[in-house]
Amino acid sequence: MDTPRFDRFVPVLIAALTALTAVAGWVVQRHREMQAEVRKTRQEIYVAYLTSLETERILGERTGGKGREELTSAEEQQLWDKCRQEKGAATARLAIFGETAVIEALAEHWRKADPRPCGEGWKTNLAFHRSMRESAMPAEKRVSDADLAELALRCSLGAKGPVRAAR
Repeated sequence: MDTPRFDRFVPVLIAALTALTAVAGWVVQRHREMQAEVRKTRQEIYVAYLTSLETERILGERTGGKGREELTSAEEQQLWDKCRQEKGAATARLAIFGETAVIEALAEHWRKADPRPCGEGWKTNLAFHRSMRESAMPAEKRVSDADLAELALRCSLGAKGPVRAAR
């Protein structure tokens, strides 16, 4: 008795489905691993940023609220410099890897609390930071130019462009 042609393809079909299932499982597992890496990176960035804020607060209390320029001790000036450097590094990492909602909230806070003018070359610097963010976080919701500029460049973009320096 002849076997129908379909019966000859059953083993091939089963092998193909098995292979497809294995590939799909690997893709899902890899996606989960990547998400876990992103969460870990974000946690490290958030902790670094919050630590820099606490260091800044402690230094402010220790120095009586004086700015770096007003300090007379070289040690205190070095501590302020280190604090500013750590805060700047944490903020830069936050601008690239941070969750969109976190960036939006911090940018809004800075815009209201301490708006700053943009320096020369802000457009090219913003484009550079935008490229890094989109390369590192392609699936993340897009951050507005104003919010990204606030964190990455520490300058405020108004509705009509950058905020101007006071005269």
